[in-house]
Amino acid sequence: MMADYDLFQKIVKALALGEGERARELLAQMDDSDQREYVVYVGASFAELAGQLFEKDHSIVAIKEFVDEMAHAYRNTNPPFKTMAMEALIRALFHDDQSINEVSADDQFRLQMMALRMIVHKSPEIYSQLDLHLTEARTTAAGWLSED
Repeated sequence: MMADYDLFQKIVKALALGEGERARELLAQMDDSDQREYVVYVGASFAELAGQLFEKDHSIVAIKEFVDEMAHAYRNTNPPFKTMAMEALIRALFHDDQSINEVSADDQFRLQMMALRMIVHKSPEIYSQLDLHLTEARTTAAGWLSED
């Protein structure tokens, strides 16, 4: 059975737009057997959107500024926001960075979803092209899954 990418895309779009209630409603429709593909799609969406945001400047300084802003926005979250882990996730997209191996899969997934929201909030360009980027993420996710 094919993974339901239409549903994944709707969920991630709702999350990225801060529509938590809608995201929860959509998540409830997801088949349990699609969990792995969904996690991979979230990762691909993160790679796509962060790739766009940091395309012109992915210096350590630019990444750190973004993560500091995120840390402030998510300062009251429970469990607490993990600054080093978030930096590692973004750096791994652009730099040869092994510290991502120290970030648990659960933390990666949670931080990627938080980052999606922050990226869309920060970038009007990405916001206006969100559907395009999330469609692109489908291709990336399918490619990653076919490598397994």
